[in-house]
Amino acid sequence: MEKKKNSEEIKKVQQTIGDLTLSIWDFAGQDLYYITHQMFLVSRAIYIICFNLCHDLNAPSRVEVFHREYGKITDADHYMTNLDRVVFWSQSIYSHTTENSVSNQKQFSPPIFIVGTHRECLPGNDEERQALTEDKFLLIKKAFKQKPYEDHVVLKYYAIDNSVRSPLDKSIVELRDHITEVAKNESYMGEKMPLKWLNFLHEIEQLRAQNEHSINFKQVTKISSKCHINTNIQLFAMLHFHHDLGNIVYYGERDTPYSALNDIIIIIPQWLIYIFRLVITVKNPSDQWAEFRSSWKKLDEEGFLEERLLRRMWQEFLEKFEALLQLMQKFDLICVKTQSILYKQTTGTKSDRLFYVPSLLKKKEGDEMVSLDKLAKSNNTAVFYVNFDGFLPEGLYYRLVVRIVHWSQQRSHDKGYNPRLFYQQVKVYIDQNHDAIIRILPEKRSCIQVVIYKLKVGGKHLEPSPSVCKEILQLIKENLLDIGHKWMKRVDFNVCVLCNVCPEENLHLHKLKECLVSTPRCGPDDGMDTCKVRRLFGKDNRNQAFQDTAVQGNSNVPWFLRPLIGVYKDIPSPILPFHIMTEVCVLLDPPQPRANDWRSVACKVGYDCYINYIMNMMNSPTMCVMHGWSEKGLSLDDFKDCMIAINRHDVVGLIEEHLKL
Repeated sequence: MEKKKNSEEIKKVQQTIGDLTLSIWDFAGQDLYYITHQMFLVSRAIYIICFNLCHDLNAPSRVEVFHREYGKITDADHYMTNLDRVVFWSQSIYSHTTENSVSNQKQFSPPIFIVGTHRECLPGNDEERQALTEDKFLLIKKAFKQKPYEDHVVLKYYAIDNSVRSPLDKSIVELRDHITEVAKNESYMGEKMPLKWLNFLHEIEQLRAQNEHSINFKQVTKISSKCHINTNIQLFAMLHFHHDLGNIVYYGERDTPYSALNDIIIIIPQWLIYIFRLVITVKNPSDQWAEFRSSWKKLDEEGFLEERLLRRMWQEFLEKFEALLQLMQKFDLICVKTQSILYKQTTGTKSDRLFYVPSLLKKKEGDEMVSLDKLAKSNNTAVFYVNFDGFLPEGLYYRLVVRIVHWSQQRSHDKGYNPRLFYQQVKVYIDQNHDAIIRILPEKRSCIQVVIYKLKVGGKHLEPSPSVCKEILQLIKENLLDIGHKWMKRVDFNVCVLCNVCPEENLHLHKLKECLVSTPRCGPDDGMDTCKVRRLFGKDNRNQAFQDTAVQGNSNVPWFLRPLIGVYKDIPSPILPFHIMTEVCVLLDPPQPRANDWRSVACKVGYDCYINYIMNMMNSPTMCVMHGWSEKGLSLDDFKDCMIAINRHDVVGLIEEHLKL
């Protein structure tokens, strides 16, 4: 009887596949909210980028600036043009999402529609408006040319008339039908899930209808039991699956049962926007609570958030305070000021914790930055640059700052040294003799400058220690790799140094790895002097032979791959040492448009039916499928042949380079 009932329910589900339900989200366009994109730009979605056809694409975009000191809003020019903004959103979508496309899919996924609005406000007759529209579309297409996200943009652009309500503008109807068609062709549409998981989602929808925004783990356990999900393994797998689909927000883990994050399951994801907005938007002075005026001022001017003010902001949700706080820290939106905790613990007082909120710092008069040329040529400094090739998500920079501030505080907690935060710049303690400055270059906003400098010794300027330089370089790279692996899977970067032979007006960068092994050419006759770079960032003269660190856990392995040491131990007869395998994971984990990544390895060992499951696992998918490689008795030569067949010569080169050492 039970089997018959389940069979009937499955038939009902299959009959509804033809019906399409879309959940529409409107993103805040202000810069302040860009740091929240990491949470809501998901892979299984369709995006529409809108722009006003009446605006000159080459003109600076206009933004509203709120002057808190006298409570007024004025318009101002932004550093991005209107065209830059369209490009920015396309880059942001591409960077924050993963590839959903399959090899025979015409439209790369996630798809992006480009829509021009206010067609009716363009000057001239219909033909002249059409010509103006086509010119603007052509300009955007040129900006997308040969960019990695170009194939994600739907070929047909739309110009719509906002003034027509009944009947709807023909272009709006065509756009709606086109979105429906593209959605139904997405590779994940019609994907099957266990009926129990679907029943769980129906229970969640009933709670949403009662305006419940979040539930605790006890409530989830009760609902899951009702849906016959009785083991923790099944429960966590289902929660992470619905999280990946955007149905819920959940960051709990089975192996951290006592974490506050385990006890909050957000069933209305939009509610998170409201929670975060309370923190990252400083109120108009006339709306601030009188008893917290000094706290508001400290937040607005110094980027310090007092716990008492945060509790007042979240007064409706105090029972979830620690969980929400951990969510803010999970997204690197805030960082606790360590000394505020130590003071509270040592004195036994009720002193509030203090939190750094770097994204709230505003540019102020007097925030002068030392000139690029002067910093680069000082004897007591080592300078390198992280170049993001035209696109640096602001959220990535602030995530990096929060992590570096946390690291610095751990180094200096008993030294009385506090990080100093400014607008898009931070100064941190390294050790008793060294500090570092990390900032977004104002002249090149897609580049981060890192300056390591040594304090004067006996009044003399001496070079920074090479070990310190390499430690900071490794720290920056590891954190960026970690952020990329978890949140911004398709953001690429190169570590570079400034050319020291070209004149100031022609300043440009050379890749650090190239400078460590050769002399970069600048023009027909000049080569860059790399002696200092090699002294500070090159390998020691001691034996640099690689050793298998599967058991020891080499500190050079990126942080996000260190938990894989346990996974590696379980692989029967691994074909590569652990330290090489982790570097292969870094190359093969990011999804590629033509699936020439870990998915090809999965297909080779017969795991193609498990790809969606592996994709939703918390570990590196490459490391997971390498279990099958060894179990099938396949060799290292077989693996290299597989990489050559899918045109991944970078992986082959990496393996051969390491095995020669």
